[in-house]
Amino acid sequence: MVCSSDAGIGNDSPAEANNIPGRFAYLKALNRLRPEVLQKLRDDVAPKYADLWTDVPEFQSNTIGLDRMSRLVSLEDEMRTPRSMSILSGWAREFKVRDKWIFDAAVNTIIWNYSYSSVKRRWFWLPPDSPNPPFSPTIRDEWYPSEPWGKFKERIGAQINSQLAQYRSDCKKRNNTSKPELKRDAEWTVRYQRGERAKDIAAELSRRYEQPAQAVYRAIDRFAKEIGLTLSSRRRKHR
Repeated sequence: MVCSSDAGIGNDSPAEANNIPGRFAYLKALNRLRPEVLQKLRDDVAPKYADLWTDVPEFQSNTIGLDRMSRLVSLEDEMRTPRSMSILSGWAREFKVRDKWIFDAAVNTIIWNYSYSSVKRRWFWLPPDSPNPPFSPTIRDEWYPSEPWGKFKERIGAQINSQLAQYRSDCKKRNNTSKPELKRDAEWTVRYQRGERAKDIAAELSRRYEQPAQAVYRAIDRFAKEIGLTLSSRRRKHR
């Protein structure tokens, strides 16, 4: 089920903040450290959409179930109308959810839990079909007949290769699953979002930092920017 409507609410993250592995790591950490967020969504919010499932065909294990899948896709569109999304507003305010991709995860999770009730209840999120933007090199140069064509071609090639290298680096950053700090940063961010201060998280560090609280906050801030998460605002002294 692909997001086929932008009628949702929340901040839409810029493409450069579309770190897919980071978002999955955050949702996993959210499930472990703040299970009440999912529990409230599942137990209090999801039942308010129950009437939408009245005409969803039953799941048949011996068929592909195209009719069912088609209905679920259209049902997601219905859930994304402003009126339907307003049902999520109370839940969002309670847990300070501000970002569109988390609203997308909430919609996906509700549909998943209603459709596959026997599956272990957890966050479910379908990322965009293509997490990376298209490669669009920008060339600002001119060729003059007094310059050998080979020189001009070489210069243009160098510009394209430089931008291609940067594009590859950016794409790897968005899809990097081997980053050793991914789980740690996700957990720190969830803890920060639930109200813990960076200095309290830093007190648990075994490695000594010159400014441990600042090191923790910088890691949280960097991770939040990478996944497109709006951090809870608080005065610096409480960070």
